[in-house]
Amino acid sequence: MKMRAATMTGAELRAWRKAQKYTQDTFAKELGVVRQTVVAWEASDAIPRLVVLAVAGLERPAFAGVRMSAPEQRRFRVRAKAEEAASV
Repeated sequence: MKMRAATMTGAELRAWRKAQKYTQDTFAKELGVVRQTVVAWEASDAIPRLVVLAVAGLERPAFAGVRMSAPEQRRFRVRAKAEEAASV
């Protein structure tokens, strides 16, 4: 059975970003793109599937059943990266 790909419009992406308290700049940095890319996605009728998957990943915290705010998620990722770098 073929699974249907997740889809999202630019308007939906903008609404999600604002609900998560991301600015276009912070969202762009989180995904490793420039702000103009986020602007283009938000003006688009269809968002690339990888972006939809990234958004889903940002919604799911590292611990199952734990809900963290966007700033908490960012702090957690920064801390995890620092710990990973220190262990190398």
